[in-house]
Amino acid sequence: MKIQKANVWYSTDKINTFMKKIIFVLLILSLFSCKKTQKNEIPEKSNDILSIEQMGSILVDVHLIEATLFTKQNNGQDVKYYTKYYYSYLTKKYNITYDQFKYNINYYSSHIKEFEKIYELVVNTISQKNGEIYKK
Repeated sequence: MKIQKANVWYSTDKINTFMKKIIFVLLILSLFSCKKTQKNEIPEKSNDILSIEQMGSILVDVHLIEATLFTKQNNGQDVKYYTKYYYSYLTKKYNITYDQFKYNINYYSSHIKEFEKIYELVVNTISQKNGEIYKK
């Protein structure tokens, strides 16, 4: 007895051909979306660059805010209001704008050694705060 192939639109041959076309298109799009970073795109150190200590303090607060928002969201609360409130407080506390914060993140992201120092401060500070909480 001979088994016949079903004549349906979703045959494996058609799906394989379609998937190959999709993968090819995605590959081409991904190649065109990659761009080489130009030297002039890396922010240079200027007066707008916060010190390592200042940036560390800001990032400690950012991580604490994100942990708080995560907890609130897991408890079923809508965090849109809290997100705006906490980040507004953060920019006022450090007297910076969101654009200044982004500029500093871009700068330190392109200066890895300095960014590592910042995150050493962040981790140490959060660990210290965590230790103080558990002592109580």
